Amino acid sequence: MASLVVTSTRRLQKPACVAILVVTLTGCGASGNNSANGHSGASTLSPRTRAPAIRLVPASAVVRRSCLRAARRFTVTIYCPMRVPDHWVTDLICIDCNGTFSITGGFTAPRSYLGMVRGSGHFTVWAATPALIRQGYVGCTDGRPSGRARLAGLQMRWIDCPQGSGLDGGHILLQWSHGGWRYALSMHSDTSTNRQLLRMMARHLARFR
Repeated sequence: MASLVVTSTRRLQKPACVAILVVTLTGCGASGNNSANGHSGASTLSPRTRAPAIRLVPASAVVRRSCLRAARRFTVTIYCPMRVPDHWVTDLICIDCNGTFSITGGFTAPRSYLGMVRGSGHFTVWAATPALIRQGYVGCTDGRPSGRARLAGLQMRWIDCPQGSGLDGGHILLQWSHGGWRYALSMHSDTSTNRQLLRMMARHLARFR
């Protein structure tokens, strides 16, 4: 699925549908080599012991405007997902903070979901140059590659960030490069649930420029 190119937020109409992920929660250490299935709607990793649904909903106008502002500020392409976790509260939107871009916040989820703690997740979108990542402004300085994926026409890598390894410590990242910049979708805790959520959000990336 090719990513949408956005030069004005007026072109983006809020979709009526939401994506719902129904999964089996399997804890940390899931492999990143599983193939992604479908583009939206319900997805099931296993027919056994289903967890409550994790919803992905259209990104807010605030998120879309922030992505467009960042693209114009840096004069580079900024990638942002047009589907995000339901109840995602963007408590920090950072445009040109030490030369980086990021949107981060927490979201509530069913008690069986494992994020920062049970029933609470943390999701971040960021963009930066490799030099700024090495300086610790975003991402993690000692992340471990843990698989590859090709989504939205982009070659991506899974990066496992250990606890204490920077701002994304304890997160699993879906990361890619374009035009000398690196981009990532990042969620706290490396679980099969979070990897599937990140894959689904990556399929709904828009390019802002």
